[in-house]
Amino acid sequence: MGAVYLARQARPARNVAVKVLLPNVSMDSTEYEAFLVRFRREADVIARLEHVNIMPIYEYGEQEGLAYLVMPYLTGGSLLDLLVRRDALSLSETAAYLDQASSALVYAHAHGVIHRDIKPSNLLIHNDGRLVLADFGLARIMQDTGKTIGSTLTSPGMLMGTPNYMAPEMAYRDTIDHRVDIYELGIVLFHLLSGHVPFTGSSPLVIAVKHLQESLPRLHSTNPAIPSAVDTVIQKATAKRPEDRFMSALDLARAFRSAIITPNSLQKYATPPRQYVINIAPELPISELARHSNSTTEAVAASQNYPVTPHGIQRNAPTRALRPWLMFIVLFLVLALIAGGIFVIKGAFATQQLPATPTPTPARQATVVVQHFYDDINNRDYQAAYSLLGSKFQSSQPYDQFVSGFAYTEHDNLTIGTVSALPDSTFKVPATVVATEDNVPGPGTHQSTYQGYYIVGQENGTLKILSGYLPKVVQPH
Repeated sequence: MGAVYLARQARPARNVAVKVLLPNVSMDSTEYEAFLVRFRREADVIARLEHVNIMPIYEYGEQEGLAYLVMPYLTGGSLLDLLVRRDALSLSETAAYLDQASSALVYAHAHGVIHRDIKPSNLLIHNDGRLVLADFGLARIMQDTGKTIGSTLTSPGMLMGTPNYMAPEMAYRDTIDHRVDIYELGIVLFHLLSGHVPFTGSSPLVIAVKHLQESLPRLHSTNPAIPSAVDTVIQKATAKRPEDRFMSALDLARAFRSAIITPNSLQKYATPPRQYVINIAPELPISELARHSNSTTEAVAASQNYPVTPHGIQRNAPTRALRPWLMFIVLFLVLALIAGGIFVIKGAFATQQLPATPTPTPARQATVVVQHFYDDINNRDYQAAYSLLGSKFQSSQPYDQFVSGFAYTEHDNLTIGTVSALPDSTFKVPATVVATEDNVPGPGTHQSTYQGYYIVGQENGTLKILSGYLPKVVQPH
């Protein structure tokens, strides 16, 4: 697609990577003018993607007819470099990288952006250890609208994607959707676990035909250490028909996590990593409600690493069997206590009536809504938690993004202050949340405090969380 240069930016003074795009068309042709139009349009869209797992664009422009992008210079290499050194990755490492890649894709897809060229060389390792997906949209920018996809398969430099990872429909469909990224991520998953791509050939066209016609080899048959359930996940991700694949990258990552959990390891289930979204609106959208947005109070989160493996679940201590004579004594005492308890309870009900349960006040009901929201989050019943949000919240962000915001939350401790009624018949519920989180490298967790309020009110006859503001409390250094 182009050439990448290491450069030194004067102000601010820093090393940067400059990618000069080199389309396979004549510089003075009308095709090149069409390319520049696409470049300006697509670069505007890509530059608006704000996510810790997506490579940001510092600047873009044209000089002497050459289009260029300026991006951060990363020294950690790529997953392809890692594969060259290691041949293949472990299940836990793969899961950690898959989580981060899927988080980037869920965010991009929600903003209408498809990557189209996911491969290990585009999955870079940031200087702080996290995964960064690069070259977003470049396949689209470089697409030659004057040629069909079939013809580009035989033209070096003109591919919309890379043949070894390219989804089948990119070779025969005029329009594609986000599920091409699901397919390519499935191929990358296969590569990370096996150390090689599933299909090879003497030309890009031969490889593309294999993607159209052949199923991926089963990893479990050549490496029994890989559970057969992993093959099931990969086969679904790389289904020939887009409608047979996972509907989101989040679904793929969660299914893979589930597939590698075995009764012996008892590893805790983990969802893809949090998303960081810049929010401008004064009232809290769902991504901020999840407290994992890239607001100004959380800018430091962009420099945090992601853990490689989830924590294990502690096993229960073994129990010893009771001796027969001791079991008899215990059983006798239990029966005696039950009989005595029934007698006492019957006597109590005979002499007095239990008081009627008072109806909760509206303010108390508002408190219960917020409490239930966090109970559902702690129980990982995200669908139930999502249903407690008002329609304005739900329309501002897809469900997948809402769920990914709690990926590394171990537990939320909620404290609710004094509820106050507002003139519009809603209630302001002050809240302080101490979140135990696992989004730093190494063992153990850390705690973050979020403090603010929620607005609870009626929507279609049901109390809902209508809005809120719960920023992170920044501790002084």
